[in-house]
Amino acid sequence: MAAFDNSGREMAASSEVFDLSADSRQEQDALVWWNSCYHSLQQVCKELSTLIDLSLVKAIGVTSTSGTIIPMGENDRPLHPAIMYSDGRSADEAVACRKLPLHLVSKGIRRLTRLAACLRCYGF
Repeated sequence: MAAFDNSGREMAASSEVFDLSADSRQEQDALVWWNSCYHSLQQVCKELSTLIDLSLVKAIGVTSTSGTIIPMGENDRPLHPAIMYSDGRSADEAVACRKLPLHLVSKGIRRLTRLAACLRCYGF
């Protein structure tokens, strides 16, 4: 995570490393991501507060790995670990999605296949 000024100069940065397992290419714990994001944001704000008044911050942006699916439930809590973009368990759904008209799936076919696999595997 990093904070930049209007000219694009980095003013503060923080990152956290978390353990990955053999299954991490299929699923990862979204709460681990959130906690890492939260702690990094705290560190960036702490560092940034020594340089500027934090009330001057105009925007915060967050991004994620493309194609990763996190099924969410009540109170914005994950129902299941994040299904990673590199998860190959959606191969059957990919075959079915490729039969759809291109204008229906466009660039979202990877997300669509993982979402369909999530529905099949976990009944969401």
